[in-house]
Amino acid sequence: MANTVNAFMETVIPDLLEGFEDKGLVKKGTLSEWTKTVAAEYYAKGQSPLRLNEDGEWLLKESGIKKFIDDALEILLTRLEEKKLTNALDLEDEAFRVVEENEQEREVAGFKNFLYNNPEETIGNILFVGSIYLRDKYLEIHPEILKEKSDT
Repeated sequence: MANTVNAFMETVIPDLLEGFEDKGLVKKGTLSEWTKTVAAEYYAKGQSPLRLNEDGEWLLKESGIKKFIDDALEILLTRLEEKKLTNALDLEDEAFRVVEENEQEREVAGFKNFLYNNPEETIGNILFVGSIYLRDKYLEIHPEILKEKSDT
């Protein structure tokens, strides 16, 4: 029963949300939020900031998303720079969107073979761990984004 529920949560609900977004029945970004929430349960530890756990580190390396991000790092960081981010929460959200938006580049990254050989995984899980990795790469360059700004 648990496997059926997990499969439903990881495949059917995202498909429904995507259709609802396309029809304007839910706001854009709902699917991304759902994907991140589900993936964080399995692949991250902590609250804020999220850190990849052992399973997340495994997925990051084995899925090919780490290599994909490392190979496209300059382009991905430029896309984040264009957003003129001022806080870590927005960075975390935008890192997911930037990784998610590169569908054409992902086609050649080998994710489909990985997913075929690891049917318990989803593209959403791979994008989630990749977005945390990309967020951390951005923070290496912009540690100031973690500092809270004072109103005084």
